[in-house]
Amino acid sequence: MSDANPFVATYNEHADAEVAYSRSFTHLDEEGDPVANTGMTAVMAIRRAYNTEPAASTGDSTITCTVGGANGVVTASITEANMKACFPEAQYTVMEYVYDIVLRTAGEATFKLITGTFTVHPTASET
Repeated sequence: MSDANPFVATYNEHADAEVAYSRSFTHLDEEGDPVANTGMTAVMAIRRAYNTEPAASTGDSTITCTVGGANGVVTASITEANMKACFPEAQYTVMEYVYDIVLRTAGEATFKLITGTFTVHPTASET
């Protein structure tokens, strides 16, 4: 990881175990202006703890991350089927995970954009 982005944002996310998840984040500079992320890729992993295997990740295609270009937007998405498959225990009890999103430039420089907890809740209206 490089120290190109000393301003890592922390977001504590909440999702439902049996519902598709999608969240967009805007990469901003120190003045609050969007940072162009054209030519970059984003990777994301959700784990029970930082030193464990991912429950879901872009590496195994259970998470999709898209990068918006000049507007600085990064969107992470997990389908309903992948939410059910990756977080089966959360269909019965609240489960807490950790996650981060890392951006990579075309030259393979990397920096962490976002980090936080990812809490998955049972869905009361689903059976």
